[in-house]
Amino acid sequence: MAARRISRFALLGILAARRPWVFLAAWTVIALFGAGGAKKAPALLFSGSGDIPRSPSLRADSLLRENFDNPYSQLLVVAIRGLPEGEAMDMGDPDSARTAFLGRLDGALSHLPQVRAVMTPANVLDKRLLPAPGEGMLIMIGVKAATVRDAEQAIPVVRKAVDGVLSLEKPRYPDLRWAVTGRSALTYDLNLFNAKDTAEAEVRVIPLTLIILLFAFGSVVAAGVPVLLGILSTTVSLGVIFLMARHWVFSNLIQNVSSMIGLAVGIDYSLIIIHRYREALAGSAKASGGPATRDQRATSLAESMGTAGKAVFFSGLAVMIGLGGMLFTPLMETRSIGWGGCIVVLVSMAAALTFLPALLIVLGPALEWPRVLSSRFGGGKRGRRWEAWSEWVMRHAPLCALLGLAAIALLSYPGRFTRFGFPEGPFIPKELEFSKGYLMLDSMGMQGLVRPINIILTSEDGPALTAGKVDSLYAFSARLRKDPAVARVFGPVDLSDSWPVEKYRALYADMDDAMEKAPFVKEFFLSRDGRSLLLQAMLKPEVTLEQEKILAREIPAWLNLPGTRMDLGGQAVYYNDFDKAMIASYLPCIVFVLAVTMAALLLFFRSPLVSLKAIVMNAMSVLAGYGAVVFVFQLGHGHALFGTPGPAEVVPLTIPLMLFCILFGLSMDYEVFLLSRIREGFLESGDNVKSVSEGLAATGPMITNAALIMAAVFGAFAFARVVVVQMLGLGLAVAVLADATLIRVLLVPAFMKMAGRWNWWPTKR
Repeated sequence: MAARRISRFALLGILAARRPWVFLAAWTVIALFGAGGAKKAPALLFSGSGDIPRSPSLRADSLLRENFDNPYSQLLVVAIRGLPEGEAMDMGDPDSARTAFLGRLDGALSHLPQVRAVMTPANVLDKRLLPAPGEGMLIMIGVKAATVRDAEQAIPVVRKAVDGVLSLEKPRYPDLRWAVTGRSALTYDLNLFNAKDTAEAEVRVIPLTLIILLFAFGSVVAAGVPVLLGILSTTVSLGVIFLMARHWVFSNLIQNVSSMIGLAVGIDYSLIIIHRYREALAGSAKASGGPATRDQRATSLAESMGTAGKAVFFSGLAVMIGLGGMLFTPLMETRSIGWGGCIVVLVSMAAALTFLPALLIVLGPALEWPRVLSSRFGGGKRGRRWEAWSEWVMRHAPLCALLGLAAIALLSYPGRFTRFGFPEGPFIPKELEFSKGYLMLDSMGMQGLVRPINIILTSEDGPALTAGKVDSLYAFSARLRKDPAVARVFGPVDLSDSWPVEKYRALYADMDDAMEKAPFVKEFFLSRDGRSLLLQAMLKPEVTLEQEKILAREIPAWLNLPGTRMDLGGQAVYYNDFDKAMIASYLPCIVFVLAVTMAALLLFFRSPLVSLKAIVMNAMSVLAGYGAVVFVFQLGHGHALFGTPGPAEVVPLTIPLMLFCILFGLSMDYEVFLLSRIREGFLESGDNVKSVSEGLAATGPMITNAALIMAAVFGAFAFARVVVVQMLGLGLAVAVLADATLIRVLLVPAFMKMAGRWNWWPTKR
């Protein structure tokens, strides 16, 4: 016992008892700085998965940005509906209200420093970009930005200018509607939406968490302390993320994950320390026969920190290992989740080991306020029930193992029906201005404007566009137009839907003359050195993302032009690259998590069998959570409960890996809590059955309460309005519940009983 009291973790308890106000003052300052950064963090985050290093889509985007002068490479579209039939009036009439209106809009946008070019129906270069009369109106805006991330900064400025002009027309045209949409608009809107959604989820979960903690502790103050720690950890972590986001790129999912994990582990870690502290304090008060003195509180705190503090440290380390696996992925989205998770776990662990013990000492007897509740919910009956349960499990270990395995298999079974893909269309929140504009474009048949397939052809033996290459280019373009997914093609040999190949031969017979007759060809479709040309395939509105991806894989085989290299870019190509990058990252990520977790467990438990069993049990909880995700969101059973419009029919490739990495660490919390208590008992008695039974009885109530809290936190995010966040929330909630009920209090003790003395080989008593 003495060795424990002078351990590093017990020393933290001693220091906190001696100088509690120093620790509390330091954390107060940290929290204030964190709160300031947390408010500003969402503005620096990005949607999507970011650029994929060394991918074909990134190469095509780079070529388009660096070699071409096309002013619409970063495109925003203003979709307008509800104007009267004057939409179809003669554009040449200088006195028409429509012409004046377009002039005001063009002027308001063109004067913005963020805008490079504006194309209205008055100056459109290709009539195919005009919707059918009466369907609406489009304004195309080229943004001065090198990337989608840069274009995001222009969104609020452009929208303010558009609103300023169109709101003046609203009194005359009550049905007038408009929205600014585009690829960067989706990113911008999701950032703001995610921040609001996260705040709402936190508001939903805190009251429920307080109720669970109240029943767990029987004290209002003791129940409030873990919630305070969870909020503190989350706030400080978001402040750290704000500082990092000023120098590195992070996904907006980092705020969801940080909030989910921060609240969950912050509460969990304080729960185990407070549980052991109260346990030690009760024993000390019983021995002295009176209320605990300050010295006894300090001693109890040091004792609990020496045991529970050590468990918190190793469980936090295990969670960070699991989340750290996502740093091996090449995607900004998954790396951001890894960084956010590691940061919030580190902060939570630091707060639990320094802030919490100082707060416990300062609170003193007030921790048990009000005494009426504390005495009523003291937990004696619950403890006896857990003792009876642990004895029953020990007597029926094989049956318990069989029942537990069958239940896990049932939860995991839907996973075999997995279809990978990306939920789209109705699964993007309708409240976003992006969505409103996208639906307007869809009704006009112009949805493909914001998701074209960019085809860059680069000649290795001279100019890309010559009279001798017209026939091959025309044949390639004709094959594109023939595909049922393609609405129309824009390019040097696609200036009209009706021009025959002979007309292009005549146009490009003299290239200098052609550039004078059609200067927009050079501006939009030719690189500055003339060695590359651009074709854009605009897809039909009904084409799904999976159909786009198939088309993008087929296009390279259609070109018959020796000495020409093809680079493809756009949404479909990006997601093909995404799939390849994600699949390639699975093996190194999983191997890292398994290997390093195994090493950490061996270091902590000194037992190969217990460590291996922990790995297997954690994998079971992951499978159970993933099965629930497929069952609800892909297959659609019970989807209405979560507010989704229907079955998503697919699961993103990121979900299984994120669940694995997050859960592998979080599940280890309960494994460490339970097995560390069992190991303590075994080292004292050498009796495997007794140590397993007593360890389960001692930690069962705590693990159950912790699981309920964690499931409540994750469950709140399952009711979010972004489907990827919902999938994560549900998968984590189900896995945690399965882990705490089926695995930690059924399978683990059953297998520990059956393994006998081999559990702790080669440890000697």
